[in-house]
Amino acid sequence: MKVKGGLRSEKVRLNGQLAVDKDAELGDAMLRGAIVCGGLLSADRLELGLFGPSSVGELGGGRLRVRRSRMGALKNLVSSGGAASLKAGTIEGDQVELQYTEADVVKGGNVVIGPGCKIGRVEYSRELRVDSRAQVGQRVRI
Repeated sequence: MKVKGGLRSEKVRLNGQLAVDKDAELGDAMLRGAIVCGGLLSADRLELGLFGPSSVGELGGGRLRVRRSRMGALKNLVSSGGAASLKAGTIEGDQVELQYTEADVVKGGNVVIGPGCKIGRVEYSRELRVDSRAQVGQRVRI
């Protein structure tokens, strides 16, 4: 699905690719595939199962979970079409769980940095867990 301009929706369930030129404001979103968002992708609750290369300017919301789907992991073994990963400038949420994500800054209350992540700076207020297969520059409790 390609959206010229912005996107606003209370509930989204999508298998495939989503491309939004500007901001996307979502309530409850479950996306399986790849996403490209030129601006801010915000959601009260976001479940993103990565199947291909994805990017967002900024990602924000309540509960954010980014994982590589099983098919995305298999695709990476047999295809050269681009890694199933997410690139973002800033990610901010109350609860943040990331895998295979590259970001400059991650901010949150409870933050889990999983395998395949490359994060420049993490700011957290309650709890931070970092997988041994992740790279994190600065860790700051606020």
